[in-house]
Amino acid sequence: MKKATTRLALAAACMVAGLGALPVQAKVVTGDIGKLEVAQVAQCKSANLTLSIQPSGEEGIAGTEFSLAKLADIDLSTQVGWDAVGELDAAKAAQARTEGTWRATTDAAGDARFHDLPVGAYLVSATVPAHGRNATPQDFVLTLPVGSESGWDCSPKVFAKMDTPPESTPAQPPAESTPPRPPYPPFNPPTLRPEPTPTPTPTPTQTPTRPSEPTAPATTPPQSGTSQRPGLASTGASVLGIVGIAAVLILAGALLARRKRDADQPGQEGR
Repeated sequence: MKKATTRLALAAACMVAGLGALPVQAKVVTGDIGKLEVAQVAQCKSANLTLSIQPSGEEGIAGTEFSLAKLADIDLSTQVGWDAVGELDAAKAAQARTEGTWRATTDAAGDARFHDLPVGAYLVSATVPAHGRNATPQDFVLTLPVGSESGWDCSPKVFAKMDTPPESTPAQPPAESTPPRPPYPPFNPPTLRPEPTPTPTPTPTQTPTRPSEPTAPATTPPQSGTSQRPGLASTGASVLGIVGIAAVLILAGALLARRKRDADQPGQEGR
């Protein structure tokens, strides 16, 4: 009963596409294993795998590198191994112990091919090129071989599922329409600034006044070629001028009087 339940759970983890191509719909890809016998896995000595990226719009598909890390201690030829795979996801597989890694890069058609892989469970991850056009495939766990309607498929082709941005959830309106409360302004404590100290205005210094000294009279420098004599008072000079003029007039009057007297006595000269 446990064996059948485990197989049905693993078979429900993915969908089978035509021509052996499996689109990744779950975190663990095993194919349709509900009617298959675990012991028949041994018929696949090795496995070939094609990981494919379907073009979508303007996304690039060439240059994506797929990496396959084989999970250790999982034997798919036993039911215990399949039970261990059923408890895995990509996050748990990333923490598990591995035993070998294989890499391949997608071509212009979006296909990355692997050859001669050991039978087992693998963690599949991808690295996109640096040009930024390629979408990033999701990490997942893959078993080789995978189940199909015709038996165990030792050369499957698996289409990788791309990461999509999470859809934004619209915000739920509040139960009661209350007017929004205005935000309180942040409290900023006042900054205390020191008051400027007034600078005292300097008082002008009183300079003691000295008694005025007598000013010496300005002296006119002597002119060249003229002897300097002490000048007479203006009154004395005027008196001398008047006396001189009077003396000249007296002398002139005496001369005129003598001439007239001589003219009046002409006969006295012959006596």
